[in-house]
Amino acid sequence: MSGIKLPGSIQYVPVESSSRIFAAGASWRLPAFVVCLASSYLQRVVAQDTLLAAAAGICSGFEAYHYSLPRKLQRRFPSHTSAAEQAAAIQRLRSVKCTCLYLALKVADSVHARGLLAYMLGQVTGVRPAAAEAAALEGWVLQQLGWRLGPFFAEQEDAEWAATGEGKVWAQAVGTCWDCE
Repeated sequence: MSGIKLPGSIQYVPVESSSRIFAAGASWRLPAFVVCLASSYLQRVVAQDTLLAAAAGICSGFEAYHYSLPRKLQRRFPSHTSAAEQAAAIQRLRSVKCTCLYLALKVADSVHARGLLAYMLGQVTGVRPAAAEAAALEGWVLQQLGWRLGPFFAEQEDAEWAATGEGKVWAQAVGTCWDCE
């Protein structure tokens, strides 16, 4: 999976057991696919937001999201950023992580539990937000993702991959066979 290119030419980074998104997924007993999909969302959002990229670089459990970015996107906090602004960015990063997990859960398992995102955010932040605040954050993340929720696969390498043994096995498993005999 580490060869997958996400929209925006972001290289997918597999979920590490030391990551915050893995810990959250494990604590809520989310399926592994949901955690991986959420991680891909988080990578894409971090790549688009200067403060989130900087926060990922200094927040334990999020470093892979910072260092997986192309060099030009590996941002640091501007020198004029106060400690309070940095703390707010880290808190937002944690909230965005929860929102990505929630969106992936909706995509993978068609879960539409009223109040679930507010509950998840409350578990991470210690303060349960109003439903409107949770919905606003969900909307912001969806906009950052360009409303593209995937999952995404390496489009430019499909033909090459399909010809490999792994590609043929996958194609047979999902009922689509490109060049299988």
